[in-house]
Amino acid sequence: MNSQKLTLTERKRLAIIDAAIEEFHECGFQGSSMDKISARAQVSKRTVYNHFASKEVLFSEIMAQVWEKALAATCYPYSKTAPLATQLYDIAMQEAALLRSEAHMRMSRLVIAECFHSADMVQQNLAKLSVAESGLIVWLKAAQEDGRLKPLDYEMASTQFIGLIKSFAFWPQVITQAPQLDDAATKAIVESSVSMFLKQYQA
Repeated sequence: MNSQKLTLTERKRLAIIDAAIEEFHECGFQGSSMDKISARAQVSKRTVYNHFASKEVLFSEIMAQVWEKALAATCYPYSKTAPLATQLYDIAMQEAALLRSEAHMRMSRLVIAECFHSADMVQQNLAKLSVAESGLIVWLKAAQEDGRLKPLDYEMASTQFIGLIKSFAFWPQVITQAPQLDDAATKAIVESSVSMFLKQYQA
């Protein structure tokens, strides 16, 4: 979103979220406070509370943003005529682009870290967010209903496909600080993942 088109209130809200991400990264959720977040965002504490009633609400907003971007990354209109491999390749490249985004990586690391320190809070948020379907699941349903995929468990198949990509383009970077894949490596992983997936599920 173009920051020049945002209202002052919207810019302050984004500044608060960015400050919270930095604060949670450096101090952890438990070690952070609304005072520290307001100072980092360079806004008053009242302004922070006008947008977010508590740091728990702030963390929920961060989780929601991560979740929404993950769901939207695989949105892709199903085509009855285009090859399945071509469509899945495009979906996988969209997912890979998100995973290679530094902003998404930082937010993901934050959420993952809090799974160990604030497990109940993370699980409660995930339970609220998980009712939405990813773009990939919507695509899988359309392809299966069109008779081009075998009967499958949509959730499991979606997790399998994204997992093939994340095994190389996300988890090593999150866990071991491995460098991001370059374009050639990303393309090779995506092509291999598409091939493996279709061998299992193509009708």
